[in-house]
Amino acid sequence: MFTPLQSTDWLCELVSEASQSVYVCSYSLDEKNFLHALSEAARRGVDVKVIFETGTAPKDVRVRMDVESSLLHLKFIVVDEERIVLGSANFTENSLKRSINDLLYIEDRAVGSKLASFFDGLWNGEMRRFEARHGEILLANFDLEDLLLRELSRAKETVDVAMFALTHPKVWAMLKVLSSRKVRIRLLVDRWFLNHSALRNLPDSGIELRVFEPFTLHSKLFIIDGRVIVSGSANATKSAYERNAELMMVIREKSLVQRYREFFEKIWQEGKEP
Repeated sequence: MFTPLQSTDWLCELVSEASQSVYVCSYSLDEKNFLHALSEAARRGVDVKVIFETGTAPKDVRVRMDVESSLLHLKFIVVDEERIVLGSANFTENSLKRSINDLLYIEDRAVGSKLASFFDGLWNGEMRRFEARHGEILLANFDLEDLLLRELSRAKETVDVAMFALTHPKVWAMLKVLSSRKVRIRLLVDRWFLNHSALRNLPDSGIELRVFEPFTLHSKLFIIDGRVIVSGSANATKSAYERNAELMMVIREKSLVQRYREFFEKIWQEGKEP
């Protein structure tokens, strides 16, 4: 699923259908209908817990605010240790309704239980290593730099990138090397990032650059050879890969990859020359 959304009813329905637990982790939180749904679930006896760094705490819900110097940049929901939502979107009005993001929905008891256990560790102040697989989808929170660079190094034809912030020197180096090998690189960035980065001053590297302006481009998306998706919560920055709490998704499921490809083509066509 891709944002901006016209309605957050589906998220609220997911919470309203919970029978045992709802665990939410988000850098920021303020979407009113979602907050109300969390409060209602808590009032009917569901174990609702929220960890966030900034925003609004839902009423009658147990919450913890992260105060570490590094960012708690994770974005996921686990309902009844089985139904999972995760991706690049915070659960805020701006992120869900006025930004470009991707959200993945999974139903998997094994993955849900593992993610709920990971959340429990966060709740108790412990950052655990997390890795889980759902079919052709890998979820991981560690060695993100190596994971991304390994996937990028295999590119033979194309790499398409839609990224809010891309400053990691090794990722830039890899993209330049791939471009020198005649791999077509398309990079779509947010206007704010373009204006506050050195992108305009980069020497000609063969990388095709466009800027997206209709909404905030909050994605953290790589599409490699039209076959592999790397996305999740992490921008391509040193702080994301080395300090922040993040979750990366590597997707090889063909039907999902196709939807991501169509999504990228749509926003690429809406992009403009910088």
